[in-house]
Amino acid sequence: MNWRVYEQNIKNRIAEAEIELKELKRKVANCELRLQLANEEKEAFDKAFEEIVARGDWHGTC
Repeated sequence: MNWRVYEQNIKNRIAEAEIELKELKRKVANCELRLQLANEEKEAFDKAFEEIVARGDWHGTC
């Protein structure tokens, strides 16, 4: 294998790795967004449940 072919193979592997990294970053951003939304939903649920308990309306709802 000559040096030009070897150099091109390295460049190709770098380009493929950069594409994969970009895709992984996109997936991480999606996961972070889903986690944020789930945490917001949990906070809203906890707040609503606390209000129900404070009013004493929770009996018989479980």
